[in-house]
Amino acid sequence: MHCCGRCEDFIDDWLDFGVNAWQPAQVSNDLLAIKAKYGRRLAICGGFEMTPELADDDCPKEVVVEAVKKTIDRLAPGGGYCFYGNFLGTPGNQKVLTKNAWVRETVREYGANYYD
Repeated sequence: MHCCGRCEDFIDDWLDFGVNAWQPAQVSNDLLAIKAKYGRRLAICGGFEMTPELADDDCPKEVVVEAVKKTIDRLAPGGGYCFYGNFLGTPGNQKVLTKNAWVRETVREYGANYYD
C-alpha cells in the first residue's frame, strides 16, 4: 500500500483487504507502536526522517550514515521492516546522487545484520 502522511488509523482496514506492506511509512505515524501492535502482519517500509540537516546539500557523509543506522536500529529488530528512504533533487544533481549512494551503501552493509 502506498499511502503518505499519517495513516495509522487505516491499518486495520488495509489488513482486512490483504495489504501486507506499507510504503512510505512516514515518521508522522507512531511506527514503533504500529510494529508492536501488528508485528510481521504488516511490513513497514520507510521510517527515514528527512531532517533539515540531512536535506542540506553539504550534509557530511557521517551524518547521513548515522541517520540511516539510527532508522535501521529503531525499526528493523524483530523483522517486518524494509528500509525506504532517499534524497530527491534535480536529475543529475551530483550531491543528491552521492548522498543516495551513501544511503544504499549503509543499508547494504549495516542493514545486512537484520536482512540475512
